[in-house]
Amino acid sequence: MLLLLLSIIPPSQERGPPLRLPCNLTVNMGDELCDNNATTMRYHFDKETMTCLPFKYTGCGGNANNFPDSFTCTRHCIPMDYHNCPANAPPMKREDGTYGCNDRVKCPKGSTCMKGFVIGLCCDNKEYEKYLNNAKPDCGHKKIVKDTSVEYSTPLFGKTCGHQFCPEKAECHQGAFYAYCCL
Repeated sequence: MLLLLLSIIPPSQERGPPLRLPCNLTVNMGDELCDNNATTMRYHFDKETMTCLPFKYTGCGGNANNFPDSFTCTRHCIPMDYHNCPANAPPMKREDGTYGCNDRVKCPKGSTCMKGFVIGLCCDNKEYEKYLNNAKPDCGHKKIVKDTSVEYSTPLFGKTCGHQFCPEKAECHQGAFYAYCCL
């Protein structure tokens, strides 16, 4: 039965499930000439990394891929049982052409089994290393800005510095998958 589960992971699982509206829309920071001076921090679903990330919203226009917080975005856009490699990097195929793994079904050399609820995925070690380096950013003598919208301590990550998600006076730095802020 478990081998059957491992063999039926569809190829579309490589980069994520089909996304519904508005999660499949690209981020839109709003109208440039917005005169209500109501810029706020909002969250969008990034389909490349399958992550909800902050952006500075002008307060006017934009699109529906615009959520008040990370939790609402995640709840709306990511299936509860969805499992992927870090930063949604593509899984590595095993010799039989499948991606699944467990304690008995091993991954190819150069990959690690990242376990989900029922099965795991063979994730590329080099991509995982890049992800780990990005997940623990180095601000030198400055402090990493923390995400205060979640209940646990984690760095504030955005997709790119162009999304202007860092607080005022903070420096934005681009990592391999995500940008981060130093203050």
